[in-house]
Amino acid sequence: MLASPETLQALREENALLKKQIADFKPAAPDPAEAARLNSELAGLRKQIAALQAAAAVGFWKNRPWKMRAAIADRGGKSAPVPGAQPGGKKRGRRSGR
Repeated sequence: MLASPETLQALREENALLKKQIADFKPAAPDPAEAARLNSELAGLRKQIAALQAAAAVGFWKNRPWKMRAAIADRGGKSAPVPGAQPGGKKRGRRSGR
């Protein structure tokens, strides 16, 4: 399908106009009142997240059997040793310095 020279010229002019409009486009300046409202909402949501995280941590401990909580507390909050691991982080096998 071939276009006439007049059609091509009209398309070129429209294309140039659209390119100029895009180049001149500047986003609207943010509304200070809306920005303040969004910042306030964000701060409230962050507080809510912190409260939910704290509640989840409390729930984690509440749902553990008392023996497990006591055992973890006796270890100073550290996790249980890995089976087969050497105390003090020493590696098994060949001794160094030989």
